[in-house]
Amino acid sequence: MSLSPRHLKNSPRPVLDNAQAPQMFVACLCAQWCGTCRDYRACFEAANQSFLQATWLWVDVEEHAHWVEPLDLDNFPTLLVAVNEQPTFFGPITPQPETLIRLLRGKLTPDVPTLQQAHITDLFKRLQQLAQQSKTMGGSPPSEHIPA
Repeated sequence: MSLSPRHLKNSPRPVLDNAQAPQMFVACLCAQWCGTCRDYRACFEAANQSFLQATWLWVDVEEHAHWVEPLDLDNFPTLLVAVNEQPTFFGPITPQPETLIRLLRGKLTPDVPTLQQAHITDLFKRLQQLAQQSKTMGGSPPSEHIPA
């Protein structure tokens, strides 16, 4: 099944005062050869409209393997979500729009546990650098960046 932005049309948008809004970082690690990932891209991009306070990053793990090494991902799509500079989710996700929205809303609640594993925090730092590079390169990122 192909996913499209229309699936999220009726999803209410979290209303947050920008001064109080948590900083959210959402990276999707996929592979171009993966049909599920190609279909999931539209869902991922549509979710951007529901969480404008987030930084969104789409990374092809084969084209940009140096950003995800030494991790070896076997399941796609895989998400890394961080709130206020702390990773809160890392793992594969089922490619339904509702699953992504529910996951992200849940990470905006108070007292969400953070992930302390070094390989996840290291990956988060590398992906933050990638997102920053894509912003400073003025639209020609080393990986595709979906503007927040």
